[in-house]
Parts: sequence; C-alpha cells; structure tokens
Amino acid sequence: MLPILKNESGETLYGADYVFEYGKADLIRTGDALALIVTGTPIGRAMKAIARLRDEGVFVQLWYVSSPLEIDTEMLATAVKTGQIITVEDHNVHSGMGSIIAEKLIELKLCCNLTKLGVRDYPVSGNSEDVYQWACLDTQSIINKIKELIGHK
Repeated sequence: MLPILKNESGETLYGADYVFEYGKADLIRTGDALALIVTGTPIGRAMKAIARLRDEGVFVQLWYVSSPLEIDTEMLATAVKTGQIITVEDHNVHSGMGSIIAEKLIELKLCCNLTKLGVRDYPVSGNSEDVYQWACLDTQSIINKIKELIGHK
C-alpha cells in the first residue's frame, strides 16, 4: 500500500484542490545535499529514506514526476543547483526516466552528476519488498546511495 504523500507542512500533497499539470513535477521536500527525482511506486520508499536522512541532518530535495515523458525544465534547473541528481524508478535504467532526464540535461546545457537507480537486469520474481531490495530500490539502498554520493557516513 502506498502512503499518502504530504508536503513539508504535513498537508496532503494531492488533495481535493490539487490540479494536475502534464509535465509539471511536484517538489515534495526542499534540500541542498542533492536532488532525488522519483517516478512511480518507489516514492513511498524514497519518502522514508528522506525522513531518516533528515533525522541525521541531511536535507535532500525530493521531486515526484507523474509524467516522465515530459520532463519539467524548472525542476531540472532547480535540481542541478545541488550538483547531484539521483533518479529512482522501478523501470529499466537504460531506457527509463533517468535516461530521459540525462538527455534533457544535455539539451538544456545543464551540468551535474547523475546517478540512475532502477532495474539493471532481468528482474527476479518474488514479493515486492524482496524484488525492490534485489534492485536496490528499497529504503535502505536509497539511503546508502545518497550517503555514498555526498560522502556522509
């Protein structure tokens, strides 16, 4: 079951007053350590990772992308200011949102480090928690990758 996403003020992000705009990403958390851009069901695990990192004093920007085929250029312009973007998706990293973002960064002449988390091999079968852990998309794997990239122990 996916969690109800809430903004930094604790208000429901996608409440009755939310207006969907195709191609517009939603900023869920502000931060300057790096930018985490997520699409799909990994958002729940990413939210848990961000919360645990904040408890350690690490503030990560968190973006949710509903329409990964049309990347929000304002989101990218903000995210690159951190110097590091991590994309998280439960799709193939060789042809998914991370690749689309890489192409868009080049097109816009924006520069930063980019790490793509997602499915790298033909997936295994199992319950979702086991498969997410296998693909390094579970909460702890996301935390470990962020800490590795920012040099935080």
